[in-house]
Amino acid sequence: MAVDVEPLASGNRAEHMAPDNRRDPFVATVSSCSSSEVNPYLWEWQAESLDAWHQADCRGVIEAVTGSGKTMIGITAAFEAFRQGIKVLVLVPTAELQAQWQRWAVSSFVDDLFVDQAAIAA
Repeated sequence: MAVDVEPLASGNRAEHMAPDNRRDPFVATVSSCSSSEVNPYLWEWQAESLDAWHQADCRGVIEAVTGSGKTMIGITAAFEAFRQGIKVLVLVPTAELQAQWQRWAVSSFVDDLFVDQAAIAA
């Protein structure tokens, strides 16, 4: 499967960088290792997609059909940030997707996440 991550905005990449052209430390860190090292359970196309997203400075859209595993890519990306002390906010359009994210996050990274048990029960 060919992997292509489409940028969120057109134009020169320099337009999207910090004014002093320094690379975001998070982007530099996550780009330094392969996605399969962060989450060895990713399917090959998921790891390739996440690596391509890293190479695009963590900007872009990963498009795939329903049920193909996009949520796991997102959870892995969120986990990378969380592990580095970055607060993560996940916004999804439906309560069903919110519940899916909670289930996957808890089952995938339960030892590494602080999870509000009351929020899950609600």
